[in-house]
Amino acid sequence: DLTAGLHGVIGILAALNDRHHTGLGQHVDISMLDVSVALLQNQGMNYLAKKERQARVGNNHPNVVPYQVMPSRDGHFILTASNDEQFER
Repeated sequence: DLTAGLHGVIGILAALNDRHHTGLGQHVDISMLDVSVALLQNQGMNYLAKKERQARVGNNHPNVVPYQVMPSRDGHFILTASNDEQFER
């Protein structure tokens, strides 16, 4: 799983950084459940904030607009701007 690999790299880099400062080794453990839960952070926080179950949004993002598939003359493209500065550009 790609996300588990990314979390693994983060753990390895953190362990190497700690070894650099302390001289001690670390044990890096990656749980597929932990990684899966981390991928659901938006749904979890939305539920905690609103006490409502997240509706299905397909390719859209529940908290970021624009973040969706848009039609064009020759197909589709994905439009996303996570902040005002990106949107202005």
